Amino acid sequence: MGYALATPIVPPIPSLYELGDKTILSVLARINHILTSTTGSGNNTINHSMDIRVFAPHRHKTRKTIRPNQQPNIIEPDIKCVRLREEFNDYTAGDGIVVSAKAVVGQVAKTDAYDNTGEPVYIVNALPAIKVVDKRLQSFASGTV
Repeated sequence: MGYALATPIVPPIPSLYELGDKTILSVLARINHILTSTTGSGNNTINHSMDIRVFAPHRHKTRKTIRPNQQPNIIEPDIKCVRLREEFNDYTAGDGIVVSAKAVVGQVAKTDAYDNTGEPVYIVNALPAIKVVDKRLQSFASGTV
């Protein structure tokens, strides 16, 4: 297996969603590294992380915080999300491999908890949509190797 650190080609742009209460979710699927197969089998592994941020209107903020080790209660299990922006971000992994990723939100639930800045806490079900382009194969197919 080969290891390739994934580097953004340009600064990544998060996907944005607006919830029914005008809260904005910022969700970024970040590609960290790729383990490439050295046998040519195509069995590659992509490591990613999700960066989720909440921007609530001031009227939804509070000074109440949840105590450590206390489970929050879900008060709205399926909040409607409106997609404002979903764009692929490109990462280069060396050797002509480009990995594109975007975050896609499937479900959002609101809890009765607030973080230490007063923002409401949401449970977000989000997955990355990933596509891999090997520029070497494109060059080979066009006869420009």
